[in-house]
Amino acid sequence: MLTNASFDALANTYDTDFTHSLIGSMQRKVVWKFTEEQLIGKKELSILEINCGTGEDAVWLAKKGHQVLATDISKDMVDIAEQKANQQQLKVKTVVCSFSDLENKLVGQKFDVIFSNFGGLNCANANELKQLNIDFSKLLKPNGKLIMVLLGKKCFLEKLYFLFRFDFKKMNRRKKEASAYLSPDNFISTWYFNYQEIRGLFTQFNLTKKKPIGLFIPPSYLEPLLQKNKLFLPIIKLLDKTFGNISFLANYGDHIFITLEKKQ
Repeated sequence: MLTNASFDALANTYDTDFTHSLIGSMQRKVVWKFTEEQLIGKKELSILEINCGTGEDAVWLAKKGHQVLATDISKDMVDIAEQKANQQQLKVKTVVCSFSDLENKLVGQKFDVIFSNFGGLNCANANELKQLNIDFSKLLKPNGKLIMVLLGKKCFLEKLYFLFRFDFKKMNRRKKEASAYLSPDNFISTWYFNYQEIRGLFTQFNLTKKKPIGLFIPPSYLEPLLQKNKLFLPIIKLLDKTFGNISFLANYGDHIFITLEKKQ
C-alpha cells in the first residue's frame, strides 16, 4: 500500500539521484519535447500533475505560462516542489494527495490536461487504472488530454543488458508484478504496461499519441555504468534522436509516452 512515508525518504536525494543525473535529465528532455508538442499553441492551460515528486515538471509547465496544480502522496516531495516554485515566483499550487483520492479531493474542479511523468502510475494495478479511467474523465474538461509516461514491458536496452550478463530471468522481469525498492527496507509493488493495455483500460479516452522514452537512453539503474563510459553519450543521443520518434517502437523504450483524449 502506498503511504506518505514510502516516498518521503527519497525526497532529499531524489534530484541528485535522478532529476539531475545523466539518464534522468536526458529522458526528461525527451518527455518535455513530446509534451510541448501536445501543448503548443495553447495558452494558460489548467494542468493537474499527478505524482509531481520534487516539482521539476510543474516548474517547467508553469514557466510555459500554464496554471499547475501539482499533487503527490509525499509531503516532503511536495514541500520541495513548493520551494522550487516560490524561488522562481511561479504560480504552482500544491496538494498532498494520492492519485486514488484525487476525484474526491478535487470534486467539482476541471482541468485541460492531466499529466503524470516517470512511472508514477505504475504503482497502480490494472483494476486501479480502470477506476482512474473514470476519475480522470470526471476531472477533465471536454476534449481534455491525459498525458502519461509509464514504465513499459519490453524495454529493449534492459533485455540487451541482462542478455550480456547471462541473467535470462531478469530479461523478462517486466512481464509480471515486481517490487521496486525505495530503500533496503522500503519497497512498493510495480506493474508494467504496453500501450495496447493502456488503451484497453482507459475506455473513456482515445489514444492519440505514443512514443518511446529511453529507447537508447538506458534505465536509471545503469547511471553508474554510463558515468564511467561518457564517451558513448553522443552516440546514445544520436540514436535516440534518430529512432526515438517512431511510434511503433513505443513499447520498447524504458518508458512509454502516451497521450489520451477524453471522448465526447
